[in-house]
Amino acid sequence: MMTLSNTEKKELTKLYSEGFRYLVRNQVGTVEVFVKEPTRTRDNRLTFDIWVEKENPYPIITPEKMKRRKSVDSKRYTFVKWESEPVLIEELIK
Repeated sequence: MMTLSNTEKKELTKLYSEGFRYLVRNQVGTVEVFVKEPTRTRDNRLTFDIWVEKENPYPIITPEKMKRRKSVDSKRYTFVKWESEPVLIEELIK
């Protein structure tokens, strides 16, 4: 079990209450939360891989998709790595 700072726990609790369920780190180090389960993909327009919704993996970002993902401070959640599977927020805030 990961140990969260108070700031991380408060942030994840708030995000969970907003419907976000998964925490991931992109290949370039940015951290995001997703409502729906994400999967890794290659966006041919970029030079790195990213996480996208598993249900709808085409990497074009639409306003609707933006409601289901959100960036968070990449200096936090250092235990989440690109190589990691998506982390369930519920497990972290229990």
